[in-house]
Amino acid sequence: MLFTVNHAHDGFSGGTLARQWTTGNIETGTATSEFRVVEVLVGGSSVVAQALAGLALAVYALAMLRSGQYSRVLSWLGLVSTVGWFLVGSALFLRLPGVSFELLLPFAGLATVWVLGVGITLVRRGFSHTSPGFSESPT
Repeated sequence: MLFTVNHAHDGFSGGTLARQWTTGNIETGTATSEFRVVEVLVGGSSVVAQALAGLALAVYALAMLRSGQYSRVLSWLGLVSTVGWFLVGSALFLRLPGVSFELLLPFAGLATVWVLGVGITLVRRGFSHTSPGFSESPT
């Protein structure tokens, strides 16, 4: 949800500033200053969203691992990728030296593959449970 609001805010604010500048309603220096404010707000909330998404998914992966109902490999893959996502997102938010957005991409990408794997596992489990079909009558 935060990503959606963040991208909408970015698009709306950037578009509004661009229109004001091209129509001459705002001077170049003022438009540049206001766009820097937008970048700080949008960038800051985006980095917080990265850390929170990683944390939420890490808690889910930990719950999967502890439940014992899912493959340990799948659970560990999720835990490692999402904890990495959370830690790098937090480091970006704290503006630690040497940390860049590029460090986040492998963890977020791996976590995305993990979420796909979890989804496939859940769908397969849903199909494996038998339920009365059209030809069977319920008792």
